[in-house]
Amino acid sequence: MNKLIWIFLFCFLLIQFELPTNCYSQQENVYYWFTMQLGKMLDKETSTNRIFVKNIEKEIISGTYEQFLKEHLLGLKSGKIAIGPFSGIAQAEKSQLLYKYAGSNIDVPAKELISTEDDSLYNFFFTKPFSEDFQQEINFERIPSRITNGTKDEFMELLNEGLHFERLAIGPFNSYETAEKSKFAYLKNTESGSDNSQDSLNNLDLKIMSKKWKSLNLEITKQSDNNEINKFAYRFSTKFPRKYFVSDAFQIITITSYYKDSFHNSSSSFTLQGENVSDNNPVISFEMGTVYINVLYFDMLKAAKINGFLIESFIYNNSEMIELDPIYITVK
Repeated sequence: MNKLIWIFLFCFLLIQFELPTNCYSQQENVYYWFTMQLGKMLDKETSTNRIFVKNIEKEIISGTYEQFLKEHLLGLKSGKIAIGPFSGIAQAEKSQLLYKYAGSNIDVPAKELISTEDDSLYNFFFTKPFSEDFQQEINFERIPSRITNGTKDEFMELLNEGLHFERLAIGPFNSYETAEKSKFAYLKNTESGSDNSQDSLNNLDLKIMSKKWKSLNLEITKQSDNNEINKFAYRFSTKFPRKYFVSDAFQIITITSYYKDSFHNSSSSFTLQGENVSDNNPVISFEMGTVYINVLYFDMLKAAKINGFLIESFIYNNSEMIELDPIYITVK
């Protein structure tokens, strides 16, 4: 029996004994992105400036997330914007096509699309790039922009509409978490942080927050009142103590259900924010602390019960992102 089969069986046994773990290489994930440029023109109908997409490079670039951050920052200094990072090359190619037709009032030809998942839900957000002529350095103005989800067509509508108001939609991402990691890249290069300087005090606060994560009392209980057909409803709750949630921080939490006798899993993700962030996510007070409750829905499988939940999370502010230790909760 070869090595791959042994690894497969080992992962299966870990799930059966309610000890989920990452059964994959410890190497960093590979991401994909492409670069493009923007132009600026006067809209004669409104007498205001609008931006347009141009010079989309054909090459799909791949690398680690850290490499994406470096390439993104380097490109901005010469007027190039990196769109991504995407978790798969097909996603990057699909996005590349959508930007190609942005602002043209021409529908993307069906034969050019890699797939026709028009009903699939994707994740995206707005940025506001600014530059004198978009030929030199580009920065981003800090604007409220939480992660939005919708179909591919809804993303295109947002992308086309935003160009008239000098806003650029970024996406569409299959993964909510990847969309948030992309947002961090643009937030890191806002006007206040365009010099890539590190605010040591803010970063220290974020590190303290990360150390307190394991001490939180996270609870997940089955919700008796369930309005979703073919879904399990579970109530997630925790008490964020005083002095925990940094005022300029985001915390992204992903909860994945693990089923008995099944390799299937189902995930729900959400974002919380500090008091000085204006992105319209649920706000957690630094001085007072907050009890946070969220009802989440997971796939209902035939004759398969949920054994437990893996809770993964990361936090970030304008200058740093920290991956937190995962927590596994067994269903009682």
